[in-house]
Amino acid sequence: MQYVGYVLLQKTISFLEKIDELKLLKINITMNERNDVLISYSNENINEVKDFVNTLQKRIPELKCAYGISEKEREDEYIEKIINSIAVSDNVLFMVSDSSMASDRIKKELTHAKNLKRRVIPVMLKMSKMKMWFLRGKISGYYGFKGFVDSTESKEVDQLVENLSTWTGKKVADANAPKTDFLTTFVKENQMKQADIFYKNEMYEEAFKIYRWYAGQGDAYIQAKVGDCFYYGDGVNQDYVQAVIWYRKAAEQGHAYAQYKLGVCFDNGRGVEQDYVQAVIWYHKAAEQGKPYAQFSLGYCYDKGMGVNQDCVQAVIWYRKAAEQNDPDAQRNLGICYYKGDGVEQDYSQAVAWFRKAAEQGDRSAQFNLGNCYCDGEGVEQDYLQAVIWYRKAAEQGYASAQYNLGFCYDKGEGVKQDYSQAAIWYRKAAEQGYRSAQFKLGVFYCEGYGVEQDYSQAVIWYRKAAEQGYRSAQYNLGICYDKGEGVEQDYSQAVVWYRKAAEQGHAFAQANLGVCYHNGYGVERNYSQAMFWLHKAAEQGNEFAINYLKKLEK
Repeated sequence: MQYVGYVLLQKTISFLEKIDELKLLKINITMNERNDVLISYSNENINEVKDFVNTLQKRIPELKCAYGISEKEREDEYIEKIINSIAVSDNVLFMVSDSSMASDRIKKELTHAKNLKRRVIPVMLKMSKMKMWFLRGKISGYYGFKGFVDSTESKEVDQLVENLSTWTGKKVADANAPKTDFLTTFVKENQMKQADIFYKNEMYEEAFKIYRWYAGQGDAYIQAKVGDCFYYGDGVNQDYVQAVIWYRKAAEQGHAYAQYKLGVCFDNGRGVEQDYVQAVIWYHKAAEQGKPYAQFSLGYCYDKGMGVNQDCVQAVIWYRKAAEQNDPDAQRNLGICYYKGDGVEQDYSQAVAWFRKAAEQGDRSAQFNLGNCYCDGEGVEQDYLQAVIWYRKAAEQGYASAQYNLGFCYDKGEGVKQDYSQAAIWYRKAAEQGYRSAQFKLGVFYCEGYGVEQDYSQAVIWYRKAAEQGYRSAQYNLGICYDKGEGVEQDYSQAVVWYRKAAEQGHAFAQANLGVCYHNGYGVERNYSQAMFWLHKAAEQGNEFAINYLKKLEK
């Protein structure tokens, strides 16, 4: 009677012969080079196999291992190669998994090993139904295995190490070390990989449990990951103080990312008192290790004089280091330095070059800046069509300035066909983000009925939003609405309030209207000297209404 597992294996092999989908690795072994161990495994388990073998070689440093699966070749070439491979190897480790048990070529490798009287040791990589088949003895007897090793059992792994040492004559390193060190290291490495997978897939609680378990052992990478979990609240309640504690542990061991994050905490006062000097210290440590995000942050500190004396030349140096590593923030800021001539000689063409690099990586601010260069013909030939293209890219990412500029292009028909309805759409998007110029323009559109149905009450709403942010044209227009009673109840005193706000910012028409109000006593007590004061201010700016009004008063 055949066991179920053996029947399944035979069916799987027959199936593989038909579809031939197994992908195998290439090996290069020469006849004059002997190996202590030949590793027989399925390519699907390559990472786990390498981890096991690497850790095995840590226990026996002189142990010479070769990986024994060849890529797909003609059958005769394969047989010749595998016979040669086995011939120069004293032992064969069969790395057992579902995929390796289903491989016809691995079956042939093991059959050749048996025929050449090589010692074959099966090593179970993962717990599966395969383990029961071996325990029953059917398949192990079929292949002629000499024993069975469960890689999850420390005693069995330790015994394998001792046996390999005896068979090969190679010494076990650090004989006084606890025998569980090998398994502990192997399990830790694999658990870290699993934790990283959990974290990547947003299974934060599972990841945090593993990271926190091992963090106390002093591994800087793990300490930095624990710091991240506390900083972002991933798998644990957000706690900046704890984040700082763990970042510092890793940073003091020279972990560049942790040094950078510790700088961020000092920069923003998260978990520690805000301290730009300390931020610079930690940014500098990470920057010197070549980390672009730290180089950018250090450059920014020099650019703005945060924690160091302002030094645009140093800012450019560090921006450039990060920019050359393709950091988009640094590329954008380096472009700004060239555009303004801060720390370097002003060079619009260089500004465009760096804006473009960042813009092509999706940096919306750089896309906006590049659009401006095309719009104004700075560093490139003026091209409204290209300006619209880059404004749109930034606008679609919610960048308010770009949304306003794109609306303006539709408003004026620059780079696109004039379209007030599209202009209104983009003005609104920017206006809803509090962009005061867009709020004013949307107010004008409602007042005039451009691209929207005329609605004075809506005009007043948007004028007021911009006016309250100090936008003088909106203040003037809001004064007009109160003056004429459009969208609001007529109120000369409110008209005067808003005219004054705009007039004090130098708005000529507001100055003229405020002068008229003082002259006629509209919304304010009549005051001839104040009337003349504001009318003259407007006239000095060339305001025709004020000039003509003054002429009438002089008659």
